[in-house]
Amino acid sequence: MSDSNSHRVFVHMGLHKTATSALQQHYFNTLDKINFLTTRHPDSEILLKAILRDDPINLDSKLIRSSFDKLMATDKANLISNEALSGPPFSGLVEGGYDHRSSVLSNLSNVLPDARIILVLRRQDRYAGSLYRQYVKSGGTRDIERYYGYNQSRPACFNRNRFDFRTYIQHITETFGRDRVLVLLYEDFVSDLPGFLSNMSDFVGIDFPVKTIKRENKTSFGSFGINVTRYMNFIIRNLVNPGAPLPGIPIKYRKGRGFKLENLSPVELIHDHWKWGSGGKNSMRYDSVLERILDEQREGNRQLSLEYNLDLERYGYC
Repeated sequence: MSDSNSHRVFVHMGLHKTATSALQQHYFNTLDKINFLTTRHPDSEILLKAILRDDPINLDSKLIRSSFDKLMATDKANLISNEALSGPPFSGLVEGGYDHRSSVLSNLSNVLPDARIILVLRRQDRYAGSLYRQYVKSGGTRDIERYYGYNQSRPACFNRNRFDFRTYIQHITETFGRDRVLVLLYEDFVSDLPGFLSNMSDFVGIDFPVKTIKRENKTSFGSFGINVTRYMNFIIRNLVNPGAPLPGIPIKYRKGRGFKLENLSPVELIHDHWKWGSGGKNSMRYDSVLERILDEQREGNRQLSLEYNLDLERYGYC
């Protein structure tokens, strides 16, 4: 349950594509007994970016902790939620295979050694499919085989070690302590929301009421729609491909109290607002990549299920 320290600190660190945005935008911020800290708050944004980006050698952990203490409440559970703490979503685009999760964990433990960790898993094939769709939505141009490193002639854009949940969780528990880490399943969020919230409630030590939580960032494209928009990314400027020849569409979006004009790629708008069916089935080639990713992790999943009593077999992880 709760710590004896004056500040009870919980860190919800993703994974990406496990309803993190939905929990942040439609749930955590509605709870009176939670002091909720995210990058949406300017004060905590600076501190979280230091944990995410600074080299552990140069991080002034005492100064950052002192600044965090000023934001924390003594009469509430302090919840920090940021999926980037589980690693960058497009880890190999700047440098092939680059993955700095260990640096983030080192920074996090140096700043918040008393934190308790909440991590949500998603079955690797579906997780990989969702990550790839997000990559294309953000402007990615590599096909799925190249992206995940199955094209032997070109380097991977995403390090498949990120799907090795067992090794990652072992590292987290060695850093923070086994009893200070809660592992949940995205599949329970979808099929058993009361049970999902009850487990989180027991861990944090406050009542998490059951509410309808709207999932964010959903896209209904099959592989055909993904490939069509992927080719569009070659010619329209976007987050991942800023050097493309054509500008995006001028769109006003709310930031803070006002509106800001930004050139947004139509690919992102299509992915956000597509409402006309599933976009077709995935191709055999596309599905075979996702199946291969899951197959590579089945044995690790089986061991993880036993070690943490997660019943991963129920959702086909192993």
